[in-house]
Amino acid sequence: MAGTHVDITARKQAEEELQRINASLQSATEQARQLAESADAANRAKSEFLANMSHEIRTPMNGVIGMAQLLADTELNNSQRRYVQSILDAGQDLLYLINDILDFSKMESGQLILEEIDFSVQTLFDKLLLIFSPRATAKGLALSFNIDGSVPPLLNSDPTRLTQILNNLIGNALKFTHSGAVSVDVKASPAAENQYHLQFKVTDSGIGIAEEQVDRLFNKFTQADASINRRYGGTGLGLAICRQIIEAMGGSISCQSRLGEGSVFEFDVRVAAAGARSDKDSADTLNVDPNAMLSVASVLLVDDNATNLEVAAGMLARTGAQILCAASGDECLKLLREASVDLIFMDVQMPGMDGLTVTRTLRADPRWANIPVIAMTANSSEQDKQECLNAGMTDFLAKPLQKNALLAMLSRYGANFGFDVQGSAVGSLPTDVQNNIIRRALEDFSIKLEELHNHARASNFAALAALAHYLKGTAMTLGGGDLIQLLARLELLTKNSQPDHTELDLCISACVKAIKLFQSELKVALVACNEAGVADPTVDGANSSGGAVKG
Repeated sequence: MAGTHVDITARKQAEEELQRINASLQSATEQARQLAESADAANRAKSEFLANMSHEIRTPMNGVIGMAQLLADTELNNSQRRYVQSILDAGQDLLYLINDILDFSKMESGQLILEEIDFSVQTLFDKLLLIFSPRATAKGLALSFNIDGSVPPLLNSDPTRLTQILNNLIGNALKFTHSGAVSVDVKASPAAENQYHLQFKVTDSGIGIAEEQVDRLFNKFTQADASINRRYGGTGLGLAICRQIIEAMGGSISCQSRLGEGSVFEFDVRVAAAGARSDKDSADTLNVDPNAMLSVASVLLVDDNATNLEVAAGMLARTGAQILCAASGDECLKLLREASVDLIFMDVQMPGMDGLTVTRTLRADPRWANIPVIAMTANSSEQDKQECLNAGMTDFLAKPLQKNALLAMLSRYGANFGFDVQGSAVGSLPTDVQNNIIRRALEDFSIKLEELHNHARASNFAALAALAHYLKGTAMTLGGGDLIQLLARLELLTKNSQPDHTELDLCISACVKAIKLFQSELKVALVACNEAGVADPTVDGANSSGGAVKG
């Protein structure tokens, strides 16, 4: 018997070593998975905590800022007005801080969502001028906005995020500039097909930044100099957030500055040609049938917080709207069974039946399916907004409520006849002139509406034709939208000595409804006019660089 012997000790040892390594890799992989899950859970917990804290802080802030805005509308002496303004300024500073922390959290967790909306750079600059002009004037600074001729009239991107970036850069420029000027310039250059590079430059003559500190500007929780925070305030998050938004929009940001010589911040973003809307954007607006609306005279406010109801009612009081209030979802439905309303402002988080459930109930009932419902909520994330829209709400207002934002919603959804007072010939006039014209028009419409009823009852067709012609001219001057067409139709019908009475009755009824809506729209415009005050920003005529708007 013969045999051979092979020593496999080394092979066995190698196999055992390989098994040990595999087991170690599996253990490390499982440990990494568990760590990743823990990190995700921690991120979710952090996001939920910040969202809840935002809601809890915004709710009382709505009362503080809202009541201060109402108090500012009353007769105050100079000291009292200064105290109220200090409350409003401090409240806005706190809101900026809350928003910065929430934005930072969203970006860290990859939750930043960019919208795709058609917008006008001119309109964006006009809004920024209204915001910053008073601050520039108070410091004796020249503030200018210049649009190069290369910028198309309409583009498609996220105007809210662009405004956020420019708010930060312009706000910083004004904060750190004590004499001289701040200018904002924009130009465009073609990128890919139907796309542009939009290039912004914000220049100031302020205190400047030391060269060795410029590179630190865009780091999180960092300011150029620690003493800056003590003197001027701020979290050090603003520029870091701007950089992350700009990079998400396909661009970059840079700064050139020297101590004592001012600063130049430049950034670019990629935008699309107008018309490149997303599907999501088209879902943001509910189609509302104007024929289902009698007038804007009835607004329903729904909120379980009595202070919030008082704030919103106070803000709407001067518009002439009839204001109804409900403290719960059940009370809202009960009231709707007893009264007709044209517009609803709905709190989202309420005990019992919340605002989302109430809205779904309204949309399922033909009686209320077409009433615009505006969400009022302290939860202000994009996800919260989408939940409201998915439930059937028409639009979204974040708390604390801002009076101008509330009035804008009333103007947008309370009258659906295409009125555009600000876009009319009157809208470009000085504020005090606008005020007088709108007041006279309101008085005139009230008188003429009574005359219209009298002529219709008397079947005085010639007088109706003359009255329709007169009112049509006024509506054309004031941006009367569909009212102009209705009055033109009434004029044409009544020029016939034997008009079709069925068609005439329908046309008169439609004109009366539209006139009442337009009166409410004019009242909203009058309130906004008074809010703006008599001091008008100066608008320079267009020049070769696209025009400059100076404050």
